[in-house]
Amino acid sequence: MNCIDQVIGQNFALYHGDCVEVLRGLPPQSIDYSIFSPPFASLYTYSNSPRDMGNCKGTDE
Repeated sequence: MNCIDQVIGQNFALYHGDCVEVLRGLPPQSIDYSIFSPPFASLYTYSNSPRDMGNCKGTDE
C-alpha cells in the first residue's frame, strides 16, 4: 500500500494517500466508516499530477 502517512490505533486506522491506491491494499469488507475531503474539480488543485482532478478541464474528464 502506498501511503504518505498512516496511524493505526486499537480500534482505528488513518491513511493519508491516494484513495485508489490505498483501498487496493485493504482487505475486503474492512471499512466501517470513511471521512474524506472530496476534490471539487473547479475549486482546488492539489498537485501538478494529471491524476489530480483540479487539473481536469471539466467534470466529464
